[in-house]
Amino acid sequence: MPAKIPSVACRPVSLAEYVEHIEAEVDFRDRDSIIASAPMLQRLAANKNFLGDWLIDQLSADASEFQRGNDYNYQSIVLRVTDDYMLRVNFWVPEAHIAKHGARETMAFGYDAYHNHNFNLLTVGYSGSGYATDIYRMREPFRAHEIGDVPELAALGRWHLGRGEVMFYDAFADVHSQIAPAELSVSINLMTHSTRDTWPQYMFDTRTMAITGIVGSPLDARIHLLTLAKPMVPGVANEALQELARTDPSPRLRKLAADALDDRFTGWR
Repeated sequence: MPAKIPSVACRPVSLAEYVEHIEAEVDFRDRDSIIASAPMLQRLAANKNFLGDWLIDQLSADASEFQRGNDYNYQSIVLRVTDDYMLRVNFWVPEAHIAKHGARETMAFGYDAYHNHNFNLLTVGYSGSGYATDIYRMREPFRAHEIGDVPELAALGRWHLGRGEVMFYDAFADVHSQIAPAELSVSINLMTHSTRDTWPQYMFDTRTMAITGIVGSPLDARIHLLTLAKPMVPGVANEALQELARTDPSPRLRKLAADALDDRFTGWR
């Protein structure tokens, strides 16, 4: 289940202190260990200077290299990436700003776009009034779903991420959509791998909650390239696809590989 930890008065810590703590104390594949680290994330959020200082340091060092490798849109700044976790900052603009730009930017910020995550997410409100979010719980998150399926979901109501408050979203099971805040807001996210990394992330129709899209993984691209390679090196490509269809831990990717062998691969959906 998702969890919420209320804001508390606490002593601020630096980004370096926060990183040192989580890398020494947190089991990034254990939800209880991640949630137990929430007070330290609140202490980082209590440091109102760290983000500005970090940005100045990064831009002063080499502005041309700033955020190179950041694959997110302009909403996100990546602070740190390891094999176990990603630490990033998200900006949330108010609805009045969104209205000037339309549907494309609404989708970019995740507003009115129901989705789950294929990672565990611990997030804290850093500044501003904070976004609201409508949350559902998927009853069978590890059942393979197709486009058009309507999974069984339990509505958990509307939650709000205020300044200093922490929320935890379970990988795969928690489905939500953000509502734009009243003022520009910032959150800090600790995103950690789950024990089921191979399961997909879904997008949902806002009215029917049917699955409308499956967010691809790097392995989707591998299957796509192997499919393109079949006319040129059929033996090698088919052998690789057979191996994926037989042994990949993800049911969805096994199916994609099998479809590619039968020339029914449709690529990204």
